[in-house]
Amino acid sequence: MSSQSETLLCQDYVREIREKLDAPILGTPTSFSEVFRFVLQLSESRPFTLVIDEFQNFLKVNPSIFSDIQRDWDLHKGKSHLNLIISGSVLSYRETTAVCQAS
Repeated sequence: MSSQSETLLCQDYVREIREKLDAPILGTPTSFSEVFRFVLQLSESRPFTLVIDEFQNFLKVNPSIFSDIQRDWDLHKGKSHLNLIISGSVLSYRETTAVCQAS
């Protein structure tokens, strides 16, 4: 993920949304925040689960992504029927664990 621009990633996500959710997306989102807002709005009329793995890599693509998602979640959580599952790892934790295990 980190080697792609945010615009290219959005194109991939839009394609997945169209294929998996059979949902039309008007326009061409260029930020993940736009895509996430669309997903939240879509979930107001149809519940579904969104799983994002390796979420920590978003920081490399767009450093404001965490606050953008938090803002959008706070604005839409009352009407949304989205089960959001985010997973990832923190490299510094893995390095510390590896050093402790090697000792």
